[in-house]
Amino acid sequence: MFKHTIMWKVIEPTTNKKGTCEKMKELLESLNEKIPGLIKIEVGINTLEAKNVFDVILIGEFESKEAYTNYSKHEEHEKIIPFFKTLKLERTIVDYKL
Repeated sequence: MFKHTIMWKVIEPTTNKKGTCEKMKELLESLNEKIPGLIKIEVGINTLEAKNVFDVILIGEFESKEAYTNYSKHEEHEKIIPFFKTLKLERTIVDYKL
């Protein structure tokens, strides 16, 4: 199994940070059951107000590293990228094999 984790911080100014985070979650979770080798995508939205927190986290589980590589190039994944490109985001990623 291979795990892909990514956290985003939505950089201000944005008119509707909560709505932006919810849209990110909706788009990412829509990929479940659409891409071969993707076991599950789970997306969480931060609920605590604190300094140095990120707003959204994705935890993706894949059958293998190769399955993750295929996911990253898959047409369903490519369809959601334009929305993310409209946002000013800070992000951090950790990928690892179990």
